[in-house]
Amino acid sequence: MLPLDHILWTVPDLQSGVSLFEQMTGVRAGIGGRHPGRGTQNALASFGEGCYLEIVAPDPAQPLENNYGAIVHARQAPGLITFVMRCTDMAPVASAAARLGLPWDGPNPCSRQRPDGDFLHWRLGFTEGSAFGDYLPYYIDWQDTPHPSETAPGGLQLLEFEVIHPKADELRAIYRELGIAVPVRRALQPGMRALVACPAGQIVLTSLQ
Repeated sequence: MLPLDHILWTVPDLQSGVSLFEQMTGVRAGIGGRHPGRGTQNALASFGEGCYLEIVAPDPAQPLENNYGAIVHARQAPGLITFVMRCTDMAPVASAAARLGLPWDGPNPCSRQRPDGDFLHWRLGFTEGSAFGDYLPYYIDWQDTPHPSETAPGGLQLLEFEVIHPKADELRAIYRELGIAVPVRRALQPGMRALVACPAGQIVLTSLQ
């Protein structure tokens, strides 16, 4: 099974979102950088053990049309949007997606520049365009790049992460075929929930409803 690499929490504005997260947790996320062409920028906080939280916001320095930044910009409140599995060999995932009749795109090269000027490089795979939308994750291969959980500010622990969905049985079967080790619970409305231990105690991050 594939390990959880990170979860994405979107905010309307990066600096305000970082400040809000610090008020909630007692941890100030470190600024990551911009994603050229995607219309987003981010900040990161480590859960340790190879996993982290990515705070994602629109990048006002980039056009916000027909890209991920436009999607994030349309969300007017903080909330979880999706998650990412770590995967160094995407061929088996692509084959599993084909067996399930899911669209597959990747692996695609990506990069961003850190505030210190260094560039990070990685590859992403997607099953975008399915009926389950953001409840099917991305897949990431960091290649030779140091994992962000090793460099981002720490002090957090991810105690639980789950997806809730009215078609829980169907989604759980897809996860099993794709090697996604994330629990799925039945609920009337789809969503995501993360229970996080932090210096302020425990907080729950949820997706927008």
